[in-house]
Amino acid sequence: MMHERTKKNIKVGWRTLSLIIGVFAFAAAGVAALTIPEPRASQEADAEAAASSTSSLKDLSMSATVAATVAPLQDVFALLQESPTLQLLFAGSMLRFCAGFTILAWLPPFMHDAFPSDIDR
Repeated sequence: MMHERTKKNIKVGWRTLSLIIGVFAFAAAGVAALTIPEPRASQEADAEAAASSTSSLKDLSMSATVAATVAPLQDVFALLQESPTLQLLFAGSMLRFCAGFTILAWLPPFMHDAFPSDIDR
């Protein structure tokens, strides 16, 4: 027979909690999409203004202008490797991930050993 505490916990389970978090995530994504301006749109507008003001002889397509302003991926990684602050940030993120993964792998067996009668019901 289930305890009263267990009956109450079943009403709001992991599925309901995941649904609630998902609703908030979609709401936050919608708000962000409506309020944060797209950076490429401002770059394209600047490139258009520069192309039209310089000369009509230069026929620059929008894709060529945008491609010229975007750095190659190798240059971005090289720049990230040079920054000691970003290296520490990446190292801290890696350690945090490892700690969380370790706790996630360790917690269920520990809880089963600590409370065997509650899980086996």
